[in-house]
Amino acid sequence: MSDGMQQYPQQQVPAPDPGRDVAKSRSGLLFALLGIVVVIGAIVGVLYLTGSGPFAKPEAEPAAQTETPAASTETTEATQAASTSTVTLPPADAQEVMYWEQFASNGTITELVENKFGSFELNQIATTGDKADIRVKGTYRDGTTLSGWMLLRQYDEAWYFTMITRDGNPTTTPVSGTPDAAVTKAIVERQAANQEVLKAILDGGYKVIAIDDVTTGAGTATVEVTLAGGSDGEAKGKITCISKEIGGVTHWFITGFSKT
Repeated sequence: MSDGMQQYPQQQVPAPDPGRDVAKSRSGLLFALLGIVVVIGAIVGVLYLTGSGPFAKPEAEPAAQTETPAASTETTEATQAASTSTVTLPPADAQEVMYWEQFASNGTITELVENKFGSFELNQIATTGDKADIRVKGTYRDGTTLSGWMLLRQYDEAWYFTMITRDGNPTTTPVSGTPDAAVTKAIVERQAANQEVLKAILDGGYKVIAIDDVTTGAGTATVEVTLAGGSDGEAKGKITCISKEIGGVTHWFITGFSKT
C-alpha cells in the first residue's frame, strides 16, 4: 500500500565498540607520554651540554698563593754560623789579632769594594806552621799595579784571611784595643764556614782572582770574581765584605771567600 511517498530502506548504525575506544585512548596517551619524554630528554641534553642547572660545575676556588720570603741577610748569617759547629773557632786573643790586621788593611780592602782593582795574581806561597804568606800583584783598572802580601792564619785546621798589605808595610799588626764584637764575630764565623776557596788557593788550585763586579748595600759589599790560573780550572766566586764606621771613618772588612 502506498500513501504516495517513496519508501527508502532504513540504514542501520553500528553499535559503539567500547573496547576499540579504550584502545584508541591508550594509544593517544602513550604517544603523548612519549612526546613529553622526548622533550624532557632534549631539555636535559641542552642543560648537560651547556653546564647549566643541575649540571653546573662549582667554580674552582683560587689557589692559595704562597709567598716565599726573600732570603734575608740574617737568615744567611744564621745558616753560615750553624755550619761552623764542627770547627773550633780561634781563641779570643787570636780573633782580636785578625780584627786589627784587617783594620790595618782598610785602604786596600776599600779600593777592592770601590771596584778599583781588575785582578790579583797569586805568585808565591810561603807556609810556615799556622801562617801562610802569599805574594800578590794587584792590577788596577787604570793599568797601575800594587805589589804586596796577603796573609792567612790557621786555627784548628781552618784558614782565615787576615791581611793584605803593600810592600814596605808591616805584615803583622799589634792589638790596638778592644775590637768591635759584631765585626769580629762575622770575620771568624763566616770564614770558618767557607774554607773551600782559601784551601784551594794554598794548594795551587787558583792563582788569579779576576774582579767581575761589585754590589754594595747598607754596610755590605759582594765582590763577584772569577777564580782561575791553577790546577782547579776556572770557577765563579765571591768575596763578601762588611763595613763599620770607626772614629768617623768607614772601615771595610773581608768576611769570606766562597764559590757561587
